Amino acid sequence: MPNTDPVCDSPQVARYLLAEAKRHGLIEVYPVGAITVGLAGEELSQMEALAPYVWAFSDDGKGVEDHELMLRACRKAVELDRVIYPHCEFQGLSDRELSEELMAARDLWLCRRTGCRLHLAHISTPGGLELVSLAKERGLPVSCEVTPHHLCLTRDEGDYAVNPPLPDRETREALVKALKGGTIDAIATDHAPHTPQDKAAGAPGISGIELAFPLLYTRLVAPGIISLPELSRYLSLGPARILGLAKGLVRVGYDGDLVLFSDEEFTAGEDFFFSKSANTPLLGTRLSGRVWATVHRGEVIYLDGAVKGRDFRDHREVIQGG
Repeated sequence: MPNTDPVCDSPQVARYLLAEAKRHGLIEVYPVGAITVGLAGEELSQMEALAPYVWAFSDDGKGVEDHELMLRACRKAVELDRVIYPHCEFQGLSDRELSEELMAARDLWLCRRTGCRLHLAHISTPGGLELVSLAKERGLPVSCEVTPHHLCLTRDEGDYAVNPPLPDRETREALVKALKGGTIDAIATDHAPHTPQDKAAGAPGISGIELAFPLLYTRLVAPGIISLPELSRYLSLGPARILGLAKGLVRVGYDGDLVLFSDEEFTAGEDFFFSKSANTPLLGTRLSGRVWATVHRGEVIYLDGAVKGRDFRDHREVIQGG
């Protein structure tokens, strides 16, 4: 996402992100460019210059409140064949659900008027999902995502600061129902590894990447709410189709990207995290579905707690030896 420092609102920043990802060689990175300069919501970014390096445009944790500016962004995205990826929230409304639904309705209407492809980030309300469902029924080029923490956690279990906020139990059940019903296209972590100091100062966000699969496997697959192939579709195939990538299936012509996991139980501790912090309410929670290995284009990147280039044993010996 473009909320980097500096903001990804210029081709120079996007090129740097791509170069660093290639240098490390651990995963593929597909940058999102900022809709507005500095994510300030006042002036369009260098969208045309950014387009060769990004797959979508977003102001990440901020909704673009200026209607004329968002209309221009949607029209420019059509010209550039790129996706608009909005965070739906109008600031200043005390009703957070209404805030999301009003901006989702506006952006879906702009999608209808301009024909731009729209992917709605971290939908968290039944009303927002209803709007997406209606848009799809009309044949609009729309997709949406929901997060693991909105599917599996509620504010009743502890009011952990995330944006959008954690749902109540009834809303969480509605999100799961929409997942099973096909309204939701992908599960995305909304990963935000804030430092303890940032969290203490009130920064909303959760370290979502490391525990996404175990949390969803434990809370949704193990109880039989969704199947493992369905979870794979939401975490892999759905996102790949949104980005236009040949990933998410084990099939000839697709990239050799795989995840191997063990059904063993484990306790989520800080030593489980590779990102820069472990800000999550799940520390100390017992989960199952521990990721054992990741394979990227046929090369083992992560194996049994070690990452390529960091005390990494010969993966061929380990895999061939079982």
